[in-house]
Amino acid sequence: MTATKRPPRRRRNSGNDPYAEIQILGIRIDPYRVAELFGIDSPPVQHALKKLLRFGRSHKDRPTDIREAIASLQRWQEMQQENRRLARWKPRQKRKGNYEHNN
Repeated sequence: MTATKRPPRRRRNSGNDPYAEIQILGIRIDPYRVAELFGIDSPPVQHALKKLLRFGRSHKDRPTDIREAIASLQRWQEMQQENRRLARWKPRQKRKGNYEHNN
């Protein structure tokens, strides 16, 4: 038995589903599914991807979508720098006999 391939089917947007996208075999292919399929697990990158995939299709204009995608990717970069600093950070150890007493 051979599997039949169905062409992607567009869903009509009922107005209350902002992510009405393409369905393949009855599975909605929205920005979240795309992120999952491509293994994008970073929230800032997921947000940027969503902004780019929905570019100009929501209540925001295209320049706003681009600015927000860039801001999300810049936050990802900041987080990478923070992660490097955290990896090098070691808590200070108290020296023996160096205790403060609250009497």
